[in-house]
Amino acid sequence: MLYSGLAASGLVGLLAMKRLIQQRRRKPGQRIRMPEAMSDSEWTIRTSETPDVAELLDRSLRTLGKHVCEAGGALPRIRGIKLHDRDIELFLSDDIPAALPTSPFQSAGEGTLVLDPEQVLPADELGEGPAPYPTLVTLGSAGDRSAVLVDLEVVGTIGLVGSPEDTVEVLTAAAVELATSRLADHLDILVVGFVPELPAVLSSGRLKYMSTVADALAHLENHARDVAESLADAELSQARHARATAVAEGAWNPVVLLSVVAFDNDQFAALQALIPGQGALGAMVRVPGEGTATTAGLVLPAASGELVNLPGVAPIALHRVTSPSYEELLDDFTAASDVESIPDPRWRDVPPEPDDHSEHPETHASRPALVLLPALQSSKEPALPQNSATSTPAEPAKTPETSELTESSQENEATEPSQDATATPYIRVLGRIEVQGRDVNDLEPGKRGLLVELAVFLRLGENPSGEQLSRALGGARGAWSASTRVSNVSRLRAWLGKDSDGNNYVPTQRNRQIYSIENIGCDWTDFENLATRGLRALAKGNAEVGEHDLQRAFALVKGRPFASAGPDRYVWAEHIKQEMIAGIVDVAHVLALINLDAGRYAAARTVVTKGLDIEPGSELLYRDWFRAEHQAGNRQGLNDAAERLLRSLHDLGLEMEPETAELLDRYLNNPFQERKSSRPTSL
Repeated sequence: MLYSGLAASGLVGLLAMKRLIQQRRRKPGQRIRMPEAMSDSEWTIRTSETPDVAELLDRSLRTLGKHVCEAGGALPRIRGIKLHDRDIELFLSDDIPAALPTSPFQSAGEGTLVLDPEQVLPADELGEGPAPYPTLVTLGSAGDRSAVLVDLEVVGTIGLVGSPEDTVEVLTAAAVELATSRLADHLDILVVGFVPELPAVLSSGRLKYMSTVADALAHLENHARDVAESLADAELSQARHARATAVAEGAWNPVVLLSVVAFDNDQFAALQALIPGQGALGAMVRVPGEGTATTAGLVLPAASGELVNLPGVAPIALHRVTSPSYEELLDDFTAASDVESIPDPRWRDVPPEPDDHSEHPETHASRPALVLLPALQSSKEPALPQNSATSTPAEPAKTPETSELTESSQENEATEPSQDATATPYIRVLGRIEVQGRDVNDLEPGKRGLLVELAVFLRLGENPSGEQLSRALGGARGAWSASTRVSNVSRLRAWLGKDSDGNNYVPTQRNRQIYSIENIGCDWTDFENLATRGLRALAKGNAEVGEHDLQRAFALVKGRPFASAGPDRYVWAEHIKQEMIAGIVDVAHVLALINLDAGRYAAARTVVTKGLDIEPGSELLYRDWFRAEHQAGNRQGLNDAAERLLRSLHDLGLEMEPETAELLDRYLNNPFQERKSSRPTSL
C-alpha cells in the first residue's frame, strides 16, 4: 500500500489548498497549472483518503484531551491505535487511574479502550487546547485493511533494518503523513539524508532537511533542553502533562527525527539519551542490524513484502511510498505550487481587471469608461442601456453567432427538470448532479448514483477506453472487471434509451472501440459554448449579444460543480472541476464589469456574490464587489463586503492579497460622496 488513509487525506487537503491559492492568483482568462492528466500518485491518494475517519480520530482524541484537562490529570500513554473503518481501538502503554476520564473511549479490558462515537464532542465544543497526541503515525495495515498507528513520543525510537532503498520508502511514507497530519497542530520533522526537495515542495512548514546525523542530534539536543526548561518552570515532568493541563507551551510541539543515514552505536546511544520520559521527541532511523539497536522501542524490518509483528496486533505490512510514486507526487505538488497562471486560447477574450491606479479615485459620479471591454467603447455598436438593475436585456437579433446554440441548451433552461421518458436526456453538473429527462427511480436502488456517474463520465470524459472507464468508475473500490463494466454500461444504455432517430444514446461497443455518449446535452459544455461565444461577441463590438450569452451561461450555474458528489465518487473529475471553477469566476467577473460600466451596481453585486458562493476564495470577485459599492457611494455595502472577505479568509486560513488590501484601503480612506436621490436605493 502506497499511502495510509491519514497520509492520503492530508495530502489531498494540502493539494486542494494549493490549487485554491492558484485559483486566487490566476489572471482573468488564464488557467492554473495542472498536469495534462491525473497522475497515478494523485489518483492513489484520492482513492486512499479517508477524511471522515481522519476527522473522527482527531475529534475523538481532542475530546479525550479536553476531559483529561478538565479533570487535571495526565493523558494516557497510547502505544498504538487500530483503525478499521470508523471503529477505533486504543492500546495503552500503562494502567490509568480509575478516576481518570476516558470519554469518548470505553474500557474493553486488558489495556484497551474502544470508541463510543456518541460521546465525541462536536468541533465547536472542543475549545482551543493543544493536540494531545501529535506524534501518532501510521506504521502499516493488517490483513483486514485496518490501519495500525504508533505514538512515536511513547515508543521513543523505531529502528529500521534494511537497505537504504527499502528504508527510504518507509520513511517517506512517515514523512508525508506527519507533514500533513491533522492530529498535530505543529511539529518539526527532521529528514536526514533523503527527500531533500520535499520540504520546499510540500511547504507545510513542518519538514526540515539535514544531511548529517550530527546536525540532527545537535537540533534534538537544543529542543530537549528547551522542553526540559519549560517543564521545570511549570513543575511538570512530561510533555503530555503539559498538553493535558494546557501549560508549559514550550513542551507542546515535538520534534521527530527520520533518518536513512544509519546510526552507529555511539550515535544511537546519544539519541537514546535524548529521548527520556519527558516526551516531545520521537525517531524512526535506519540501523545496521538488530544488535545495534537493542534499546530501541521497536526494531522492524524495512524490506518490501515482509510482514511485521507488533505486540498485541496482527502482522502488518509497512506503509511505503515507492520511488515512482514519490516522483509523481513531487511533480503534482510542484505544479500546484506554481501560482503563475497560463493563457488559454479559448478564454483569451476575457478582459483583465480595471486599472484602479487613477489620479482621482473614482466614485459613482466620476466613474471612468471601461476601456477594457472593446464592445462597450465601440462607436459602431450601441452601448448597454443605462437602466435599473432589474431590467432584462432585449433578446439579441438572430445572427450566425446566435444560431450556434445547441438545442439542448435551449430546451433545458426550465427550472424544474422534465421526467418525460421521451425527452432528450440532459446532464447537469454545475451544482447538484442529475440527468434531466430521466427518473433515477427507474434504476435499481443500489445502482442509481453509480449509473448517473457513469453517464457523466461518458459525457465529459475524452472518449475513454474500456480500461480507463473501469478504473475511473471503480474508484476507491478498485477497477471494474470487464463483466461489471459491460453490465453497467448495458444498464445505462437501457435507462437513457434511444433518440428520435431510433439510435441508442449509449452506442454499442464494437471491436474494442472507445466508450462515449452521443446526442446528449450537458450544462458545462453549454456553459463553455455560450461563455466563449459571448466573449467573442464582446470583443467584436456586439455588446448586446455578448452580454446575453454570458447571462445565459451564468444562469446555468446552480451551485458549486459536482456539489452532490459523495466523498468517494467522481475522483476522476478533479481536473475538470478546476476548469469549471475558473470559467465560472471569469464569467462572473466579466458580467460584473459590464454591470459596473452600465451603472447597474446591484446587478454587479448579485453576480459577484453568486460567483463567490462557487469560489469563496476569489479575491478578483471581491475586488469587483468593492468597485461596485464604491462607485455606488455605498460605504456600508463596502464595509459588509470587506467583512465577508475577512470571514472567508479566516475560514480558509489565508491572508488577504496585496492588490485587495491596497484597493480596500484606498476606498475606505477616500471620502464618499453619498448618492443623492429622492427614492430609496437597493445599495
